[in-house]
Amino acid sequence: MVLLRKDRPAIARTALVILTLIVVVVGGAIGVSYPKSGQGTSTTSASSISTSSSASTSSTRSSSATTSTSTASHTPSAPLFTFNIDSTPRTILLYPGANLNYSSILVIPTPSNLQGAGLLGEAGIGSELVAVNVTAPSGLSLHFFGSNLTSRIYDEVGAGSVHGMPIGLRATPSIAPGDYTIAIQGTSGTFTANYTLNVKVVQYIVIANLNAFNPRTLTVPVGSTVYWLNMDNSREGVYTLAFETISVTSPFLHPGPAFESWGYTFTTAGTYPYHCSSCLVPVTGTIVVTN
Repeated sequence: MVLLRKDRPAIARTALVILTLIVVVVGGAIGVSYPKSGQGTSTTSASSISTSSSASTSSTRSSSATTSTSTASHTPSAPLFTFNIDSTPRTILLYPGANLNYSSILVIPTPSNLQGAGLLGEAGIGSELVAVNVTAPSGLSLHFFGSNLTSRIYDEVGAGSVHGMPIGLRATPSIAPGDYTIAIQGTSGTFTANYTLNVKVVQYIVIANLNAFNPRTLTVPVGSTVYWLNMDNSREGVYTLAFETISVTSPFLHPGPAFESWGYTFTTAGTYPYHCSSCLVPVTGTIVVTN
């Protein structure tokens, strides 16, 4: 069939329409198979963030594990330091039936490479758990102040300073006056330190505390030794005994932690008034000595 020239434009328009439809259909198919450049970037970015986050977490865990391993490898095994044991005061005065709480057991760390860190107060550095156990003779009992007041205590002791453990001492009413010893043992890991605590049980004690002598008047037989014990904890609580009828003066008796004491033996019956010559307020007492 032969087309006339005037019909050719119509055919051209028809062909153009068909071509356009083909392009649209093919382009859509390509768009479904291959995401747009914007969509591809977003997906890649999310994947990259996820991977980066995972890598960061892995890196953090690896760093943490490395740090943990490094710390563990540099932590000394117990004991971190050795120590000595002492007491304040060195000799403790008691009387039969007494229950006195004025002394302490001291754990004194010896110099170590952790001492500086302990002095600076760095948490968890230069401290170790020390167990202290006491063995007292019959008639005496010692307890540490804690939840159950037992004769054994577990306490964290720092490397930088002396560690004090307040104690209570009790003497039965029937105990005989004399010198006694209490065995103290401190352990930490494989290290053990021993100390002998000296206890002197005497018949007569006058307690000096809070600007007073207790008892204020004490009656004793001839030949008795009376002891004065300073149990004051204030810095100004220094006592000096000066007798008024005899030329006898005590040395300075300093307060805690020294808790100093002094004794005098009365060989003649009589009344012996005395006062504290170093006190800021009048503090007096009397010893009555009978045959």
